[in-house]
Amino acid sequence: MKSNGKEGIKIKSIKFQNGDISITSKRLDIVEDTEQKIQKTKGLLLVAQGELFYNANIGLDRTEVLSIKEKNISKERKLLAISEATYQDENVEKIEFADITTDNKNRKQQINIKLKYKETSDIVDVGGVEVV
Repeated sequence: MKSNGKEGIKIKSIKFQNGDISITSKRLDIVEDTEQKIQKTKGLLLVAQGELFYNANIGLDRTEVLSIKEKNISKERKLLAISEATYQDENVEKIEFADITTDNKNRKQQINIKLKYKETSDIVDVGGVEVV
């Protein structure tokens, strides 16, 4: 595959839905291109920082987003934690929009983010990521 006059490699990954491997007709579903990048970005937001034994720095600092150690953390601090987790994905060039909404009754946070990936010109809506 050629892109922008440079030799490129098409990255493919196994598709995950709701934390499970996606299988259709006894075959693994595959994601590639923008869908693969979105899956990777969402994965970084779903992993709690410190959860992975092989790299404790990867993931979202849930203590900030969910106000675990400290109560009434400002929205700005929560958005900073989201930004730090998102930029762990080397494909992300720029965050265009990020927001977090709180469902106090169910103790959930919904992250919505739009960003620009490197080597693309489109703004991509990553969609909602639920943090519980």
